[in-house]
Amino acid sequence: MTSLAPAIAPAPYRRHRRHAERGDHVWVVANTATVLAELGDDAAADRWGPGVLVRLGSALARRQELTAARLELTRALAALPGSLAGRDLGGGEGASLQLVEVLSALGEFGEARQRALGLWEPHHHATTRAGAARLLASLHLAGGDVAGAHAWLDEAAARAAALGGDLPLALVHADRSVVVATDGRTAEGMTMATEAIGRLGRVTTSTRVAVWADAQASATACAVALEAAYSGDVEGARRLGRIAHDRAVTDHRPIDAAWRQLLASAVLRLDGDPVAAATRADAAAVTFGAAGAEPGRAAAVREQALVATAAGRQASAVALARDAREAFGRLGMPLAAARTGSFADAWPVDNNVAHGS
Repeated sequence: MTSLAPAIAPAPYRRHRRHAERGDHVWVVANTATVLAELGDDAAADRWGPGVLVRLGSALARRQELTAARLELTRALAALPGSLAGRDLGGGEGASLQLVEVLSALGEFGEARQRALGLWEPHHHATTRAGAARLLASLHLAGGDVAGAHAWLDEAAARAAALGGDLPLALVHADRSVVVATDGRTAEGMTMATEAIGRLGRVTTSTRVAVWADAQASATACAVALEAAYSGDVEGARRLGRIAHDRAVTDHRPIDAAWRQLLASAVLRLDGDPVAAATRADAAAVTFGAAGAEPGRAAAVREQALVATAAGRQASAVALARDAREAFGRLGMPLAAARTGSFADAWPVDNNVAHGS
């Protein structure tokens, strides 16, 4: 049984922690195996090993290596309680929130929701509960429950207000802009997104936090810009697309980059350049597919269908639209599936074929 006496972390563990805390994710991913070997017996599951693996999983999540992040975070968080590393990382609540994000990106919404609800429990820190509420809002939005998404953002806003500081409330406002735009109120969503992005740009707590705020700002701009593009507002999409590009974090984040590729495709398609649009949409589909990011892949296939329509390839458009709609259906994303059907209904093709009838 592990002693309850205070323990000093070994030097390899402290070095690994130092790199993780300053955001050196490349180093963490490249050197974790070496650190574990240096730890020897101290790498055991009841000692310091789980802490090393939690930070590896967090680094993989930041780098959007989804499958690997899911594996490392799941097993490390299960081993963390009762280990010596547990006294350093506590319950690993930040990493637990990251795991929910990874599961959502993979389209594993059931497990994501279960874990997020666990993190919403009252015994967790207010920061964790605010993050869990934001994640639950995004999960409800993915499931087509706009009212539920707003209700969870209300909960997140209440926790954020209690925490103080501008960052927590700015994040909630950014999330709200995506919900509003997805609900068809794109002009209002764009205004809200611009305001939230401005607030995120004023975050100066630390370089690491500022980089994370930039990533959030870029993702928000991209999501709302895509909604603008789908509503036919190419100028709004282009304006927010520039913000998404300018605020993008250049570290290895292939999923974020694929969403920007998807946005570029939508703008090029609306500008009347389906050839260039197809290149971007195809690249996004490949990236999402390789990462196992099924919601993103479904969105990319939907964009490929729209590009095929713009290019006059109606048979391909119908097949791609059916693929996208079925993928959204399997994922439990009825709003996205219905919107894909509505796009198909607007195309000059046989709708019986488009709907698989």
